[in-house]
Amino acid sequence: MSRSTASGRGVEVTDTTNSHIDAAGTPGRDVGLVSTNDPQVDVAGTPGRDVGLIGTADRQADVAAAPGQGVGLVSTADRQVDVAGRGVRLVGTTDPQVDVVGTPDPRVPDVSIVVPVRARSGPLRRLLASVAGQVGDGPRVEVVVVDNPTPDNAGWLRTADLPFPVLYTCVSTANRGLARNVGAHLARGATLLFTDSDVRFAAGAVRRVAKASAALPRTLVMADVVFPPDEPRGLGTHLFDVAAYFRAYRSQRRLGPLQFRHFVSCCFAVPREDFLGLGGFDPGFTAYGYEDVEFAIRAERDGLSFDLEPARVYHHKPLAPASVLARSVELGRSAVRLVDLHPDIERVMPVGVAAAAAGELHFDPDFDVRDLLDRARRVERRWAGGRRSAPLSETRSLLAEARDVYERIARYGRFTGIREHVPTDPEAVR
Repeated sequence: MSRSTASGRGVEVTDTTNSHIDAAGTPGRDVGLVSTNDPQVDVAGTPGRDVGLIGTADRQADVAAAPGQGVGLVSTADRQVDVAGRGVRLVGTTDPQVDVVGTPDPRVPDVSIVVPVRARSGPLRRLLASVAGQVGDGPRVEVVVVDNPTPDNAGWLRTADLPFPVLYTCVSTANRGLARNVGAHLARGATLLFTDSDVRFAAGAVRRVAKASAALPRTLVMADVVFPPDEPRGLGTHLFDVAAYFRAYRSQRRLGPLQFRHFVSCCFAVPREDFLGLGGFDPGFTAYGYEDVEFAIRAERDGLSFDLEPARVYHHKPLAPASVLARSVELGRSAVRLVDLHPDIERVMPVGVAAAAAGELHFDPDFDVRDLLDRARRVERRWAGGRRSAPLSETRSLLAEARDVYERIARYGRFTGIREHVPTDPEAVR
């Protein structure tokens, strides 16, 4: 064991290994750095009293600025950990920087709303405003915001005036599944309510989804994702946005139980214990899509059920021809990952990998998708310009044309994403 002293009063560094320990400035009283391994541990500025860094590993642990009293960082690993505010104890965090914004409620929340976000400050503000409008109407909530891969929302969140505690962190990888998993580990509520940042809760939706989750143990409870009623909607959005899937899910729910292939992670609640027991989302999905299907497969096999609560959330995600193509390419990449993990999946849910390998899903190397994109843009312009006054027969014809061209764009995109990883049959008949 090594022993060191530093400037200031009451600072003791014990049992350090392989590193330089630096207590900078005047740390104040009763600051203890105990059992650190490998990194530099730096108490910067004037941390205040009773700040403990215990059991850190592999990286710099930094108590920055003036956290106040009674802040404890326990068993952190791999990255810088930063806590602001008072009376907060973060236990067992891994990988990211953790920042508690404002003055958190010392009471344990009923529901932790976990929000992975990537550079969307406007949508995130809209989402948090919709949550703020429901505080006092139902369960006690906290919000866990996980930026990825850069801390784009850290600045304004620190000064945001919100009627609930916000735990903020950033993971350095652009990975939605990883961000959700980190958020779940930071959350304190018994119920986790995962939501994407581009949604907005309708009045009472948080209470209704939380209540349904509490009444249905071992169940993934989805909110009902719908199109915003006050926004114009193009045909790409109408046909391919997440809200379009829920038309079929509502019908299926009336007919009988939902299954894994009816699950979308846009906004859903789950008991924290069940989520952690399943191991969370697979961070091996680095592209858009299918990480929720893979999670649902494991949930169903473990005996969990699925339900759809008629509590509305509005999905603000307009899709143009180019974005439908880009999303489809990512879905192709994710489909390969899904089949790698669950080779039998295409027996019940075809995702295009087997079809591409067999040549049933194929496009010539010289195929130019720009013609399809131009056609889709022309359809969108006709839809925007005259759908209200057009006869019903013309509207139906336009919808049919849009479905045809967008499905071809989606097929090409999916094939493009799949063929990056899976050999395809060049001799197949198209």
